[in-house]
Amino acid sequence: MHTDGLCALYDPSSSSTAGAIQISKSVGMAGVNIPKDVETIQESLNRIPIDQGGAQPPLKLDGIAGPKTNAAIQKFQIKHFGWSGADGRVDPGRQTLSKINEILDANAPMPGNAIYEPMARHLAESLIWIRAAQTNLTMASAVVDQPIGATDGGLFTFSRESRMALSNRHFGIDDQPAQQRAAELQWASAVFRKMQMVFERPGGLWGVHVFDSDSAPDKSRLAYTYSGGFYQPGAHDGIVRKDAIYANPVAFETFERPNIGGPFAIVHELAHFVGDIQGVNEIVDHSYGSPDYMKTRLTSRQKLRNAECYANFAWEARHGRAPKGLNPKKCAL
Repeated sequence: MHTDGLCALYDPSSSSTAGAIQISKSVGMAGVNIPKDVETIQESLNRIPIDQGGAQPPLKLDGIAGPKTNAAIQKFQIKHFGWSGADGRVDPGRQTLSKINEILDANAPMPGNAIYEPMARHLAESLIWIRAAQTNLTMASAVVDQPIGATDGGLFTFSRESRMALSNRHFGIDDQPAQQRAAELQWASAVFRKMQMVFERPGGLWGVHVFDSDSAPDKSRLAYTYSGGFYQPGAHDGIVRKDAIYANPVAFETFERPNIGGPFAIVHELAHFVGDIQGVNEIVDHSYGSPDYMKTRLTSRQKLRNAECYANFAWEARHGRAPKGLNPKKCAL
């Protein structure tokens, strides 16, 4: 993927870290709320995976302990300590701060090559996106075989339509014949599951085993990989490894396009990486752009084998809203 948001075939022959955090005073409900301390907690809750009590949607880093920040603190506490330990405040040296540091340490990148320092934030956030996508797909899987329009108690929140919303928006699951929907949804789930497995390989994602630095002079390219590199451990084309995703740390740090960002590019490349090496299940670039644009351009089967759809899906699962600002005219179809 390049900094213009497009992914192109590449010929390689052509050319704040995680860890212990500290605050000086209490943050949250009835706290002292020094702006620098508040921002530290906001940023930390944004880095924590959603399934471990992280903020969703991400908190604005404004140093203000408002209702959203206080609610995110309390939600985190309920997840780990129950209601009895949910006072909505983080105090220096107390259990909430200790638990935050414990989780950040468990998800911390492992230094190992030149990609570590500049890429740690992007890679950690990518894992949160992937976990959010898996959670949403699990909810959809529970209702995919129900008739379209089915509800649970008459509440939209628990309706089939609500739980299938993202899967239909980005993958068009209900456009498939009824007997194929569950299998196709499971296939999408498997793609995200393999993305998470990339993070769990020996040495960690930030070691030399999966992600590596692209030191080529072309700074417009964010990242590139081989299709199906996930299935080619130890393979080499004579120039670069086939079992790696190459990212340009300099390009990532200067890539500020809204609604794309580092995690978007990483999930996009991971989709290529974990799809088949070639053939009907290879994840390629049928189309780029907004989900609404691709809705009219791609079949459901193409969406399920289009890298951009996985990045769009993960974005919305993480942020609770659809990506906006993508240029629908930049389409490779």
